[in-house]
Amino acid sequence: MTMKYLKINSFVLPNLVTKNSKSKINKYGLLRLDYLKTHKKALYETLLMKG
Repeated sequence: MTMKYLKINSFVLPNLVTKNSKSKINKYGLLRLDYLKTHKKALYETLLMKG
């Protein structure tokens, strides 16, 4: 495994790339989300804060 580095001013930093974490929510995910919004408000807000 080889690492690529970027030189910015006098700093050398690793060039880190992450996978795209955005994914689409399907029909049942949206239904679950709606259920949490209406019946489990605390859990829904916790999930929102965690991302």
